[in-house]
Amino acid sequence: MEDDNTHYIIEDANGSTNIHLAYEYTESVYKARKEDLDNQNGKLGTFLGFGGLLLRFAADLPGENTGCLTCLILKVMVCGFSAASIFACATGLTSNKLGHIVKPKDLMTDYWYNLSEERCRAYIINTWVEAIEVFEEAAIKKGQRLNIAIWLLAIATIAFALDLIIASVLTGSIVRNN
Repeated sequence: MEDDNTHYIIEDANGSTNIHLAYEYTESVYKARKEDLDNQNGKLGTFLGFGGLLLRFAADLPGENTGCLTCLILKVMVCGFSAASIFACATGLTSNKLGHIVKPKDLMTDYWYNLSEERCRAYIINTWVEAIEVFEEAAIKKGQRLNIAIWLLAIATIAFALDLIIASVLTGSIVRNN
């Protein structure tokens, strides 16, 4: 039932007085990493919404009917970058493997139920350590996708603003599509 790393931690735990400290610390790190992932998912969801909203507003931008080629190009850019931002957010929100943790049901089996508290704590710590590593990898990937989505949305927003400025102020001086 135990892997080599768990066995090592358990062997160490038998004479250790720091198992409670290690358990509490590992638990707090585990909860913090899980909370970080939840926060990143919230941010990705927010930017997914912003991307969708900007895409919806882009549909109303001037472009085809104004004869302004620049406006049409900017409208296409807004739509393209908004769609790419939405894609980056959506891929960041996809389900990830969250690592193995000890199920309470497992601790109630005869094997674990009859072991010392230190051995059980050591086993739980070991699985949390593995889960923390998985959380950190997932956080890096989600962070990268979030950064990409933010930059794409920023570019789309700039193109949106330029389209509005050109269409409302400078329409007469822009090269027209004939």
